[in-house]
Formats: sequence, C-alpha cells, structure tokens
Amino acid sequence: MAAPRPLRRPPITEALIDLRIATDTTIDAGRLQPLRERLANEYAKVEERRELRAEVRVQAGGAALPTVQDLGFNGLFFTSADARRIAQFRRDGFTLNQLTPYPGAEALIAEALRLWGLYQETVHPPAITRVAFRYINSLQLPYNHGDDFRRFLTAPADVPPEAPQSASTFFSRIVAHDDDDTVIITQQMDTSEPGEPTPTTLDLDVFHEGDIALPRGDLERVLRRLRLLKNRVFFASLTDEAVDLFV
Repeated sequence: MAAPRPLRRPPITEALIDLRIATDTTIDAGRLQPLRERLANEYAKVEERRELRAEVRVQAGGAALPTVQDLGFNGLFFTSADARRIAQFRRDGFTLNQLTPYPGAEALIAEALRLWGLYQETVHPPAITRVAFRYINSLQLPYNHGDDFRRFLTAPADVPPEAPQSASTFFSRIVAHDDDDTVIITQQMDTSEPGEPTPTTLDLDVFHEGDIALPRGDLERVLRRLRLLKNRVFFASLTDEAVDLFV
C-alpha cells in the first residue's frame, strides 16, 4: 500500500455526499420552492425531475411491449453557473455532486452541510437513514506491455494460474465492513492503445446506514469518519509508484 500524503493533482472525476431520508411523498415542487429563492445567486439552473419506471414485456411470438410509468415528482436539481456542482433536493433526501476540479474535502463537507441545513429547514425530515461519501477516481496508469497489474494496484483481479495470463481488462467489486460502516470498492481497467496510459477507475463508496440524529454536529462527525475510511482504502489500493503520479 502507498503512504498517505497530500495530492496536488487528485485523480477525482466526481465526488459526492449523499444523505437519505425515508421517502416523503408529500415533498413536491411547491414545498421546495423556498430553495429556488435562497439559492438563485449560486445555482443558476434549476431542473424539476420526475421518476419513471420502464418495463418491457415479451408476449408470445417474441413481441416486446415497452411501457413507461410516471411515478411523479422526484426532486429539484440545482446546477452551479460553472456546471461543476449539482445539488439534488429529492423526496428521499439530498445529494451534492462535485465534478472536477475537486475543491477539497473541507469545502465539499461545508457546502453539503450548508445545503442540507436549508433542505432540513424546508421539509423537516424526521431522521437521516443513510450517509454516504463516494469518490470516483480516474487513473491513467502508464503500464508497459507485460507489466503485472500489481505495479500500480495492490489488489487487482487475479487470473487463475491455469488460465491464459495475458489479460487486458478486468472488473472487480468488493463490499467490506468496518464496524458500522461499509465500503464498496470497485476497480475497472479498460484496454488502451500501445504506448498510451491505461484507463483505470477506482470507485470508492463509503456509507453508514441506520437512523442518525439530525443535529449538524452528529452528521459532521459521521461524514468525517467516512472520509477517513475513504482515504484509508484509497491509499491501501495503490502502490507508491501509482500515488506518485498525482503528488
């Protein structure tokens, strides 16, 4: 594993904080209207989204009959002027998506807590049922032909000894638990042209499930604990040579 260290060029393509509540079907565009007014100067674009359910039924003779059911209002999605930040206020909770460039965890947590406070004042949810931190990292790794995947990744997918050993792509997903917290580690390596970096995704989804008291201090403590777990898994997944690419 790599030694943890600050990264000047973190390979994050998207980071998000997701706070779930029990779905409240009384939340609609009207109840969320105050958010439009309070966020107008920061999040210029607002989109109302609906929830759809699609089904395909196959009848005798192979005829496919697609149907789409409109399940009603899903939420309001606010996008910042630079299109790099999206705040989702939904019937089942709140999500803050941050695209590149990544401003740092402190800024992300602070903005999520601020926006969650506005959502909380508006709809008065009884409790948070799930808190999640997710980071999608895009690693352009300079593998040479014939390199072992472990040159940059500490736990890539293994090829059975009896199988052909010249692998070009892989996908792996592991769900692990750390006391009351969970982390889903997804790794995907795609093919690359000779002499080009190898596109590799390291997707880390860390979360805590169970009713969480609403006071800001309790939520902030959970977010910071999840962030530490995410950092631990990130550096444990990469070799020092890999991390050096982003220092």
